[in-house]
Amino acid sequence: MVLDPSTPLSPVLFKHGVTIISGTKVIDEAVVLRTVGQGASLRQVRGVKLLTLWNSSSNPLA
Repeated sequence: MVLDPSTPLSPVLFKHGVTIISGTKVIDEAVVLRTVGQGASLRQVRGVKLLTLWNSSSNPLA
């Protein structure tokens, strides 16, 4: 499991034994640039979506 806002949301990690990946995806670049430019902390940054991906061969609910 890899959990961090800066974690790359890349399925390549699944090939290295990782079962769950959680990170941040930018959905509105202009809003992110504005809030980061204003000195926002991660929790204050707007224009992002928090995502969790899991390996389809593993069941995170089991």
